[in-house]
Amino acid sequence: MTEIPVELPLALIPFTTAESLGLRRFGSINGLAWFANTAGSFVGPVPIGHTFDVAHSYRLGFELFPVFLPCGAAVTTACRPFESEPTRFVGQQAVA
Repeated sequence: MTEIPVELPLALIPFTTAESLGLRRFGSINGLAWFANTAGSFVGPVPIGHTFDVAHSYRLGFELFPVFLPCGAAVTTACRPFESEPTRFVGQQAVA
């Protein structure tokens, strides 16, 4: 059961990127998305370690970091399919 949370982003991030932004610059955008993922994995333990050093407990970290979950959910929910994007800008020429 531990494989599902680990493997799910491997399928969902490229799918969501391709669906919402198209395939024209998919490689560059996907590379930036994975760079952000790697950077977050690298930087994330530092504040948790600092909170543990200060409070001598991981409780603050477990209470603080879920605050960011709704932000990520809102950004993901705001992604729209690439085909619906030209209709957003009425009066402007759509770039294909």
